[in-house]
Amino acid sequence: MIVMLAVTLYLKLPEFRKRAPAVSRLPRNIDISLRTVTYSETRDGRKKWVLEAQQADVAQKNNLIYLTHPHFVVYLDQQPGTVTMTAGRAIYDIKTRDVTLADKVSATSDTGMNVETEEVFFDAGRSLLTAEDHVKLVHRNATVEGDGMELHTINGTVKLLRNVSATLKPGGR
Repeated sequence: MIVMLAVTLYLKLPEFRKRAPAVSRLPRNIDISLRTVTYSETRDGRKKWVLEAQQADVAQKNNLIYLTHPHFVVYLDQQPGTVTMTAGRAIYDIKTRDVTLADKVSATSDTGMNVETEEVFFDAGRSLLTAEDHVKLVHRNATVEGDGMELHTINGTVKLLRNVSATLKPGGR
């Protein structure tokens, strides 16, 4: 009787026959994979930066976190404001707190300055954003381009380092 009941349930109820979906394996160098993550740093009660991403793959052996579609906000120290950057991917170093953004980095400041480049490195120890590639900076009626950039988050100054050219458009915005 019990066997007949078990067979009847098995044949009549398809959910008994369904298997749980298999969990996909992570690449060898990845220990943990997370969706929608947020990292931040606060010093002396003030936010320094906030890093968000759609996915984070943690490689504990290397002390690196590989981020997909990051959104990185850096708070300027001496003047109120932020610089907000987006990119295709990023790498966060757990030990040094340094961040490397890559794949078409786009940055916008509160003052309306827009920056475009291929890769940006944030040196957390020096509070410095740097780029070695070609950089295009657009602010109001001026466009400045060059190779290499430094943005000091302590005082908010931006320097383009080599092969600098500027285009000014007279008139309004």
